[in-house]
Amino acid sequence: MVRAPLVWLGCDDPCASRDDVEDADPETEKLASLLDALKLDDQFKTEQFTTADVVKKARKDGLDAAAYGGDLTALNQAVAALCWNGEINNTAVGKAFARYRGRVIDGYRLITVGERQRALVWKVEAI
Repeated sequence: MVRAPLVWLGCDDPCASRDDVEDADPETEKLASLLDALKLDDQFKTEQFTTADVVKKARKDGLDAAAYGGDLTALNQAVAALCWNGEINNTAVGKAFARYRGRVIDGYRLITVGERQRALVWKVEAI
């Protein structure tokens, strides 16, 4: 109710700063990086996966980069950012996936599609 009269009077839009805050949100940046990395990875962009699958692949990518040189993959960097000290582990990744479940970033979201051996099965879904 307050916004329309302020904008009509030529004042700054009070809701415009909300976009800046949302863009600067570190949680949104982490989720965007994770979704981008999962979409780029051949294994995860088309298949369903568990957090253990993601952790295993991210750790392997990190070990390959250390052993053979080169840069860390986007998946390794995105998954490491979810963990408290950058050390990739199942618990931190599972909690992050649960926290991000259903949030839409750039037309994609992380959803659960079932269970496999008492572990949630995830998928990146385009909306």
